Amino acid sequence: MNRLTLADVAPAVARVLDTCETDARVAEYVNRAQAVLIPKGNWVGTQARYDICINDGCLTWPRFVETIERFSLCGQPGQVMNQWYEFLENGPWSLDYCSGWTTGNVLVDRNPACTFADITPSPPKKIQLYDFIQGSVAEAPGAYASLYGTDESNNWIWTEVGGQMIEGERVPLVENTFTTSTRYFNSLARVIKPPTVGDVVAYEYDPAAGARTKQLARWEPDETNPVYRRSFVPGVAVTGSDCSLIPLTALVKLRHLPVALPTDFLVLGCLEAIVLMVQGILKRERNLLQESMMYEAAATKALQEELRSHLGSGPALQVRFAPAEIWGGGGIRNAI
Repeated sequence: MNRLTLADVAPAVARVLDTCETDARVAEYVNRAQAVLIPKGNWVGTQARYDICINDGCLTWPRFVETIERFSLCGQPGQVMNQWYEFLENGPWSLDYCSGWTTGNVLVDRNPACTFADITPSPPKKIQLYDFIQGSVAEAPGAYASLYGTDESNNWIWTEVGGQMIEGERVPLVENTFTTSTRYFNSLARVIKPPTVGDVVAYEYDPAAGARTKQLARWEPDETNPVYRRSFVPGVAVTGSDCSLIPLTALVKLRHLPVALPTDFLVLGCLEAIVLMVQGILKRERNLLQESMMYEAAATKALQEELRSHLGSGPALQVRFAPAEIWGGGGIRNAI
């Protein structure tokens, strides 16, 4: 398996674009090529195994996770379920921390979020941001993050800026400095921030106690509209709170994250597929759709051949059976 960087693919892509390797279009087209090809299959380099220690039933996945393919809890393989699982007539119905349902081993999709932790509404909290910068580079003057959510009365927050009412609240970003929202937040639904020099860390802040009570998120410099996938593991909150007792292992598919610097790694490791897809995008922009589809098919074929070579003929075919105790199948172990 070959891990490619932007610098590795830049010469070939620059020749296709008839430009120099430092042209901003090189990174743009490489990103577009990856974004098209990654969803087409589980290619070499697009899957990874992660070990996570959880002490809460709600799990927010890192930004690079696109899909949870498989998981095991305390070494026991489980079933990944989508949001329909809780709405099946013959299913377990709505699951929450109080349901007490621990039979079976499932991981259920929940709504995506812009933070890895939720605000604790009582007592009312404000939000503090810290623009963490290592070095002497200053943040752009006037930079701010827009926070969207509900206030302590569960009303959507609006603020006045320059004599006009806008959604949410703009909180300034100042390097290595805490800045605090003027409004109380009961929930944080969405965040929009500019590209920053350093990470921006968000906390809930209790003005009455004069203390930051919980870290909510840490947004990386290139994140401008952070959204993370969330899952719920029923029974974890009532199983115990010692993190060492609840290990979760997951096989995930990686999400395309834009590359910008020469040392940034690509998810895909097939140079030929990237170059072919860039040619296909160029053809599409010139309204040569048939030629574009030919290049796209050739890029996909290159990835298929790489995957076939990577897997080889050694692995044995495995058959999966859904256990009856997880509901959803009326007790039928195998519907085939």
